[in-house]
Amino acid sequence: MVTAIKWSVASMIIFIPILYFFIPFLAGTLLHNEATKVTLYIALGAVPIVVFSAVIIRGYLQGLTRISPTAWSQMIEQLVRIALISMILPGFIVPGNPN
Repeated sequence: MVTAIKWSVASMIIFIPILYFFIPFLAGTLLHNEATKVTLYIALGAVPIVVFSAVIIRGYLQGLTRISPTAWSQMIEQLVRIALISMILPGFIVPGNPN
């Protein structure tokens, strides 16, 4: 549990400032919609709340000593999910459709 909290804090310290400065580029260049900036900033503000609630709830429900195998399996699951979405999603995008 302590390791999960340390990793969570370290990753938030590193990635939240990077993402904060990346949002204008993401909204303007990749999404082609400047109106999404506000939504992305709000979502970025929700990240610490979601991370800590997930760590605390998982630690409480699964016990403090048996959290490591589940944490590793969920990290691998998320990485596979992100990789699959990144590879498959471009095949569904129709050229000329702004949505």
